[in-house]
Amino acid sequence: MGSKLRAALLAGLLAASIALQPLNAAEVFAKQIQDGLNILASGKTKDYGQALAIAERKLKLNPDDHEALYLKAEYFRYSLKYAEGQKTLAKTIATAEKLSLSQTRLSKYYEAWGFNLLSALKYNEAEKLARKALSLDPTSDNAKLLLAMSLISLKQWQEALSLLNGVSKNIDEALSVVCYRIECLTKLHRYAEALKMLDRAEKLFPQSSASWRGYRITIALDKGHFDEADALLSKVVPKDEALAAQYHQLALAYHARHEDDKELAALSSAIKYSKSFSYRQERSQAYAHKGQHIAALTDISDAIKACPSEYKLQITPALMLQRAHEEMAIGLYNEAIGDLRWVLKFGKNPDAEHLWMKIAECYSKLGDRKNEIDAYSSAIKIKPKPQTLTLRAKEYYSMGDYAAALSDAEAVLKKNPRSMDGLYLQAQCLFGQKKLQAALASVNFVIATYPEMPNYLNLRGEILKKLKRNEEAARDFQKAKQSLKDSGIPTD
Repeated sequence: MGSKLRAALLAGLLAASIALQPLNAAEVFAKQIQDGLNILASGKTKDYGQALAIAERKLKLNPDDHEALYLKAEYFRYSLKYAEGQKTLAKTIATAEKLSLSQTRLSKYYEAWGFNLLSALKYNEAEKLARKALSLDPTSDNAKLLLAMSLISLKQWQEALSLLNGVSKNIDEALSVVCYRIECLTKLHRYAEALKMLDRAEKLFPQSSASWRGYRITIALDKGHFDEADALLSKVVPKDEALAAQYHQLALAYHARHEDDKELAALSSAIKYSKSFSYRQERSQAYAHKGQHIAALTDISDAIKACPSEYKLQITPALMLQRAHEEMAIGLYNEAIGDLRWVLKFGKNPDAEHLWMKIAECYSKLGDRKNEIDAYSSAIKIKPKPQTLTLRAKEYYSMGDYAAALSDAEAVLKKNPRSMDGLYLQAQCLFGQKKLQAALASVNFVIATYPEMPNYLNLRGEILKKLKRNEEAARDFQKAKQSLKDSGIPTD
């Protein structure tokens, strides 16, 4: 059920609570208090202060007047001041219990407290108070509705449906009851019953046709009838954010079925009726999945522009990271580096080591070894992983800085003495430093473990050649050539 419809139904139920159980007209200022409740139920926020003034006047005469306390609590709830409302209702109930009021009246106040908690999204607490209210007055329709609504929020569809089926005839066909029954039946996959109730609802409440179509779309999606859902969506009026949300739901369904083209079409429809950045972000991901990286880059850039300013620092880093991936995919490495550095600077708790590795990758693609090494160094400061040390060592070696490369290779071997990469790099660096005996010892160790690796055999051949051990060198070169030939790799 949409959040707007749920809010409207909740307001209707709260108004019904007042209408179904009017306060005792014989009490002092009863009419004024009822007027205050009616003001709140009208939804005219500019008039809410009048309701509070009525309550305050009565409480000035009698601080323990439970009806005035109830009105004040309702004012807090309608004004979205839930904590103040809950405190006032606790005092209301304490006063009612001290005065030994009827269980029906106590049930009413527990219901009000439960509705307050439900509005504050505290579903478990609302459920407990609804059960308390129902234990005090088992015939109370409002207590049943409150409990059903709490259970629906907690996804306990079966018990909620049982409660809705147990309300009295005078509200059995109320809009809220019908809506919640349809929702429960849909969630329980009792589609035939839900559709039958929808047929009845369309006759009872033709003015709510958009809501009924929304339920039919949900049922079609739930049943996997996506083309039917798409056809229903095309008839929805007005074309607004609610329609965009339903197209998004359709897109998610197509995504789960790996129907990429239909997913893209549904997301495009959602974007047509909404300015939400999130739909553009998702379409960017869908394009990327199909390998359409330019379209993906366009969408994610638009999503960054559309991101609300109040969420910039919370959401934009993730969008910038996604854009960097798309930029890397089409070779825009400098642009990707700029985005990655932005995330490092402004992102909240970014995975800095991962980001530096991505930056190093970009510099590698650009052939900028110095900055690539600097990026690896930044990553190593955060997490000195053997893989990163190996990558930096290879760059140092390529630049002829054998001492730095050897230092990294030995750091790798300290973590894993049998590291194939570490041992090979160590031998390479020692050879580069003309420490031939040490290099030979290192490469012998590695070949003893990996005797058929051609690059190791070739390296030992080069070392032996420098040591004037030409026959042994020739055998290693021949073994390396044969190993490559056996692997199907051309050697000429």
